Amino acid sequence: MLSWFTGDARGYGTWLAGHPDEFVVLIDRVARLADIPTDAAGRPHLAVAVRTHRVLHRASGAEVAGPTADHLRICGPHDELVASFEGEDLPRCDRCLRVDPTA
Repeated sequence: MLSWFTGDARGYGTWLAGHPDEFVVLIDRVARLADIPTDAAGRPHLAVAVRTHRVLHRASGAEVAGPTADHLRICGPHDELVASFEGEDLPRCDRCLRVDPTA
């Protein structure tokens, strides 16, 4: 299951601490979460809505540890995150994902 955090959302630090083996997509924040269209099941349609700079990180990476008001963070298992972007380009962080992210 994916978790979404905007800005300095409460609960993000708790999520990181409880999911060190999962992943975070850090997205430059250009819209409010409520503005992102959803599919028929009510899930956010990421490939359509998020056409901006985004990077896949390990949840344990230092790059995603601090608070930020300028990013949307989508968190969860690697395969689910990648599938959510429906084949869109999802660059990997060159610091925390130098090797296969699923390893």
